[in-house]
Amino acid sequence: MSGTPSPSTASTARASGPARASRASKVSRTPRFRPRARRALVALHVVFAVGLLGSDAGVLALVVAGWRRAATAAAVYPAALLLGDWLLLPLALLSLATGVLLGLGTQWGLFRYWWVAISLVVNTGGTLLAWFALLPGLRGAAHAAAAGQAVADPGGVVRASASACAVLTATVFLSYLKPLGRIRRPVTRVTSDG
Repeated sequence: MSGTPSPSTASTARASGPARASRASKVSRTPRFRPRARRALVALHVVFAVGLLGSDAGVLALVVAGWRRAATAAAVYPAALLLGDWLLLPLALLSLATGVLLGLGTQWGLFRYWWVAISLVVNTGGTLLAWFALLPGLRGAAHAAAAGQAVADPGGVVRASASACAVLTATVFLSYLKPLGRIRRPVTRVTSDG
């Protein structure tokens, strides 16, 4: 009996050495959330992302109304700016932050799967465009409308907001369908020096 290893001893012997160290280092490199914390973070991320899409759709509806009827510009552009400043940008930042946390703390990673990497790039780009293109356009339109002047480029504000809605909708489909699989990493060959 002492000469035959028990199944638990045999499995321990097989898992020792470099293979065991490699598995242990992979596990420790990727911090994981506990299931309850992960579900809460996923719920927050979905709330922020859906809120972002809704606020952007609201901004789009307002800027289309201002573009189609110049008489409503004095009311709709300041309202669109209010939505942009108070909802759109904060929700974009919160959606991006919770998405990054989910990528870092779950098996999906940030750059392991195409759909996650594309979503990260698109959401980062969309947040930057909202900050540096959409909101300044809304601000200019709101100030012009409040001063009783014609809005310089109402079509540009509509295009920016419609593009943001389209990109956000595409990101929702990416997250739901999860296409394209894993990102392939280059295979490194181990050579022996002896």
